[in-house]
Amino acid sequence: MKKIILFIFSILIGSAFGQVDGIVIKVEGGTTDYSGGTYNVTAPSDQTYEFNFNVYNNTGSDQDWYITRNKISVSTGWVDGCCWGHSTDPFGGTCFSTGSMDMASWTMGASAVFTLSDGEYGKLKPQVNPADGVSGSAHYRYFIGKDVNGSIVQVDSVDLIVDYTLGISTVSPSVLVSIVPNPASEELLISLDGINKAEATIFDVLGNKITSILVDKSKKINVQNYKNGVYFVNLLTSNNQEITKKVIIRH
Repeated sequence: MKKIILFIFSILIGSAFGQVDGIVIKVEGGTTDYSGGTYNVTAPSDQTYEFNFNVYNNTGSDQDWYITRNKISVSTGWVDGCCWGHSTDPFGGTCFSTGSMDMASWTMGASAVFTLSDGEYGKLKPQVNPADGVSGSAHYRYFIGKDVNGSIVQVDSVDLIVDYTLGISTVSPSVLVSIVPNPASEELLISLDGINKAEATIFDVLGNKITSILVDKSKKINVQNYKNGVYFVNLLTSNNQEITKKVIIRH
């Protein structure tokens, strides 16, 4: 009975530690804490995308953290990089290339470590590049760790899952899509030529879905409440053709 009680007590202690470790991980501009959780995104194209995580130090003391990246499952041909720096670093911190991270488990060197005071946060910026012209997905895990007597001890993590689906068919040259103005500040006008209807889905640069609407020849979209930045408009026609346009919102 004593062993059972001790076992249960150890579980409770471990659970409590996970809840009060003082590390909060949020997507830049978001409010959800992904500490110990998973962030799922859909890449609208096979370009390189940067995902911005803010890693907050609420531990009550200064921290010198190391970043470790593990590949959980990655489609053939996908590559990734990473940057890690203090939130006040005008240069974005230290960045690591695809070549230097080309292994299943990678940990940054001591030269990239900096001190985060309590209440400050660091910027973790994974860069993921899907294989050109191939559907696939990638699952990465980023650990926050610290040096304990010469060994890196992991204290928290966040998972990033990226999906990319190749367009169903090649766009016919006779199908034209116009989106004006670009850049836009108040509204976008989507006009179709060669097709009558299409479903338009707008993604932000992180692959998050913003909205979906039906375009019947033309459609105006109010973008006054959109944040400044790059967006992608993906149009799926009635004959399953896909067209993706990049637009810029600038207020």
